Amino acid sequence: MKFQARIKDEIMSVEVRRDGDHFDVLIDGESHPVALIFSDASHDVLLMDNNSFDVILLDQENHYQVNVLNRFFDVEIIDPRKKALYASAMDEGGRKAIRTQMPGRIIKILVEQGAEVAEGQGLLILEAMKMQNEIKAPRAGVVVSLAVRENDSVEGNALLAELE
Repeated sequence: MKFQARIKDEIMSVEVRRDGDHFDVLIDGESHPVALIFSDASHDVLLMDNNSFDVILLDQENHYQVNVLNRFFDVEIIDPRKKALYASAMDEGGRKAIRTQMPGRIIKILVEQGAEVAEGQGLLILEAMKMQNEIKAPRAGVVVSLAVRENDSVEGNALLAELE
């Protein structure tokens, strides 16, 4: 199976070849053997390059959350037809919605509306699955809106903020 995946604003080519519980995953042409350790309806544990990855299936189609050493990464499977549209929007610096991938509670807001932020700068702290996760800016920009307040409960895919 061949597809493209987005982590933050980076798009990668991925090819997966399966043999039982073992996979050969090519990421941008580089081979990585992967073993499936555990799987249930919404959660998989993978072993890749001597690292354990928790993969949590979200309620939203084509979105996954990957936990590596208690750091969460949002991964989106990209429809190749949408790749050009996505790349164009990011190049233009258009408005970027920042959404939560999991239900949780807003613990702390780290920025104010109108603030300039750098790529990777913390925007807020979300408590989900009994862990506090810092939601970071996927790119540099200006916070044009904050859609949540401290102590708000949010559902999966809820709008948190928008950057421009």
